[in-house]
Amino acid sequence: MKPLLGGKGADLAEMSQKSWNSCYFPMFVEFAEKHRLEIELCQHQNFYPDLTFTHKDSGNRFAVDI
Repeated sequence: MKPLLGGKGADLAEMSQKSWNSCYFPMFVEFAEKHRLEIELCQHQNFYPDLTFTHKDSGNRFAVDI
């Protein structure tokens, strides 16, 4: 089977992930700190949810799908 995009698919996915991490993840961290939330990341790339916020005081959990 021929790789998609001439074998560049993995490179594009990796670049996309790095871009997301450097641009958006700091905003989620800032939001979590401001609202007393802990962040839990998904264990696998294709699992739901992408992020889970847990409120430090109440224990309420909020799923975030990106």
